[in-house]
Amino acid sequence: MGTNLRPFIKTDIVKKDKLRKARVAIDGTNYLIKYLSVIRKNNEILFGESGEPISHLFGFGYLILNLYEAKIKPIVVLDGIPDEKKRLINRKMQQKLLFFWKLYETKNQDLRRKLYKNKYFLYDKIKGDLRKFLAMMGVPCIFAPSEAEAQASYMVLKKQADIVFSEDYDCLLYGAKRVVKEFKSTETTIKLIRLPELLSRLEITRSQLIDLALMIGTDIFPGINGIGPKKGLKLIKKFGTFENVLNEMGLLIPENIEELKSYYSRPPRINHPPLFGHPNFPVLHDFLKDKMDHKRKDKFIRRMRKAVNGRKTVQKTLLLF
Repeated sequence: MGTNLRPFIKTDIVKKDKLRKARVAIDGTNYLIKYLSVIRKNNEILFGESGEPISHLFGFGYLILNLYEAKIKPIVVLDGIPDEKKRLINRKMQQKLLFFWKLYETKNQDLRRKLYKNKYFLYDKIKGDLRKFLAMMGVPCIFAPSEAEAQASYMVLKKQADIVFSEDYDCLLYGAKRVVKEFKSTETTIKLIRLPELLSRLEITRSQLIDLALMIGTDIFPGINGIGPKKGLKLIKKFGTFENVLNEMGLLIPENIEELKSYYSRPPRINHPPLFGHPNFPVLHDFLKDKMDHKRKDKFIRRMRKAVNGRKTVQKTLLLF
């Protein structure tokens, strides 16, 4: 869901050429959910000839190809262990997952189709498939210790990446200085969100932005009833902190208030510089045999070869905007 910061967001229209040679940390979990939702047939995810799900592979395959063609260097970050406040899979579900994997390994196609209807198993399966696919294309895939958008934002702060690609405004709470919400291969421009400009325009600090988000409501806190984005901004500018606002309203301050704030200000992160590679075309060709028809597969690989021709695998860059 993320945080509803939309009313405050103003984007700069920037020429896509400005991203040339930039390293982009992609909120892979965010994109993964998107591709599973939109790349469908008869309201079901796509399956290849082998009966395996391929919606996510189509989505990421063409995203990476389009980025390579634009001379942009992708890094995909996926969720690791969910924070306790957002955990969907408890110990009991983890035990079920182990049982599901044993069923999956029987290679019964009808049984596998039933397993794919279980969102927990499906997500577990496609994350593993995606990691292999990205490796074949030479793309670093990093599993965050917790939230993907937190790790992606941290990589920008550590100058291991230049910008974050995400459709979730939570990246701003995690401190990402530059965020691209949409990337369309058919357009020559991108919509860029700059965190320093946002804070300056709202006349608040990042800490206050976190407080404002908690007041409105986030994935980990339901917010304060009756407070929306505009009213929340007025209150945070007048009283300074979330605690002060609650005091003025005569409401109790949550006992875990510091924990809620640190979820965004000091989330679990790892210092893991990305290692860029080069597509392994023989392996990629074999992998795509039962996922794309012959004509589409050959065209995809031809475009990929052309896009990476002469590209250096390791290159530092400075973003010029």
